[in-house]
Amino acid sequence: MAPRQLALLVVLAAPAGGLNMLDGVKKLLLKRDSAFLYQEKALFMPGANARTEAAAKTACTSGDRAAILRAVDDLEAVCVADDFLDNEAERLDGRWLLLATVAGRKPGDDLENMGRANAVNASGLVLDTSEKLPIQAFDVARSRVANEIGFDAFGGCTVRVSGAFRRGANGRRADVLFDNLEVFGSSDKRLFSAGWVFSLINAVKPDLRGEGGEAWLETTYLSPTMRCGRGNKGSVFVLEKTDEPCALDPAAF
Repeated sequence: MAPRQLALLVVLAAPAGGLNMLDGVKKLLLKRDSAFLYQEKALFMPGANARTEAAAKTACTSGDRAAILRAVDDLEAVCVADDFLDNEAERLDGRWLLLATVAGRKPGDDLENMGRANAVNASGLVLDTSEKLPIQAFDVARSRVANEIGFDAFGGCTVRVSGAFRRGANGRRADVLFDNLEVFGSSDKRLFSAGWVFSLINAVKPDLRGEGGEAWLETTYLSPTMRCGRGNKGSVFVLEKTDEPCALDPAAF
């Protein structure tokens, strides 16, 4: 048994009068926002994450706002995300399939009754995602993030909005400044890019941005297979890791 596990068992099994010497250890082990708690929860509830993720996928396919929001709450209750951006940002890297989202227009919106299911709000540019599941891609080495959204219109096309990100107010929050919009045709070749769209939005509607000019996305649940997040407009997201390669040309964003 690992020393850390043994220490936890000693703390939990010790009689009430014999905890004085272990108070400091107990407080460390039970500190809610620590990465250590994140690891211990995974250790002592090996099946909880998998079961809750499976239930979340079922809720996401329903498209029901209330069910999606309950799924996010359940995942966050199983295991709170740690401050991974401070020392393990690579856990965010790669491509994530957006299973469901409930988009808000402003913080504090009643998402269950007013939120828009299956839509992405990228600094005021709201895109419908009901036709095809979008992809969110993170390139941690280049500090870039992108949303890829496919449409059946015009024989099939893909819109990609991308921007730079950096650590935000805590180690779970990424501040994002979208700076480019690209449209790809049915052959996945880029037809045009229009970075000026976000320059115009930022100039005309600065209230759509977060503090310092960025929108932000905070990861509230993170496992090797699933991620949940909340945005600066109150939107919630449920994503699943995918190995599907990017077919767009150019692939870099």
